Amino acid sequence: MRNANHLPVAIELLTRDYGPPDFQRSERAMLEQLASMDPSVGISGLPEPLLSKSLQVINFYDSIGILVSFGCVDEELVLTTINYRIRRIWESLEPFIRAERDLQQRPYLDFLEDLAARAHRADSLKLTRRRGLLLMPSLEKTRA
Repeated sequence: MRNANHLPVAIELLTRDYGPPDFQRSERAMLEQLASMDPSVGISGLPEPLLSKSLQVINFYDSIGILVSFGCVDEELVLTTINYRIRRIWESLEPFIRAERDLQQRPYLDFLEDLAARAHRADSLKLTRRRGLLLMPSLEKTRA
């Protein structure tokens, strides 16, 4: 019952924030541009518009991390569907987040880190198999 109350929030995050082309563009730009930035500036030291794009992406994944951590959204649901993206986001952001923590001298994006640790620990193939997802036969095999 408690989780059912949080379902609308999860659905809103996934449909309003994650799906639109603007989010996808922001995520792609962040991933591409962070590689050429100095991580010692932290997140707050990123130039605009990269800072705004990064915060849009960070806030989404951190929010998902909060929902997973508190059991509002099924961890397996999240890790089966966006595992690779979570790990890729963390890999790009980690040095910036660690620098930001040093600059602020306080916890920062701990739920995002927890989500990334869960994604890293998860066996994507095992999760997919557990769902019983069907695989399409190769077109080449069906033509033979």
